Amino acid sequence: MPTVMGIDPSLTSTGLVALENGNLILHETLEVKEKGIARLLTLQNILERRLFAYKPDLVVVEGYAFARSNQAHQMGELGGMIRMLLTQKRVPWIEVAPTQVKKFATGKGNSPKDIILRDVYKRWGVEFDSSDEADAFVLAKIGQAVLGDIKGLTQEQVKIVKAIKKKDMAA
Repeated sequence: MPTVMGIDPSLTSTGLVALENGNLILHETLEVKEKGIARLLTLQNILERRLFAYKPDLVVVEGYAFARSNQAHQMGELGGMIRMLLTQKRVPWIEVAPTQVKKFATGKGNSPKDIILRDVYKRWGVEFDSSDEADAFVLAKIGQAVLGDIKGLTQEQVKIVKAIKKKDMAA
């Protein structure tokens, strides 16, 4: 089974998780205090080091939350930096919509963060202190499924994976 990394981008606390052979090998919340370009450069350097250290076969990035207008330009810069870094480093990556992440974790596409934390623990037995890490974990689990590990998935989760694959193939 390959190594899969999930990234839940945030301007203040980016969640990062890596799974190898289905086992959790990295979970952290990247809390960067800098602002503007300095913040992007710091995050880029950290992500580059993690990509080098863990050599993921696939990275799954949470897509933009278009309904949230607060700091949309800054989030666009962060998202663009992450996508450019992955492309430049030739790391295969896919994007998953926030509603798909929530639905994969809880069965509902509008679940609040505390429910995601609870359901990640109930379903996979993994407890996180931060919802950013829980989201990144779900992204990595989606990546595992996209790469073929669908054992134990619900029918709804399989439908989400098929929709992601279909969208990714169309892009």
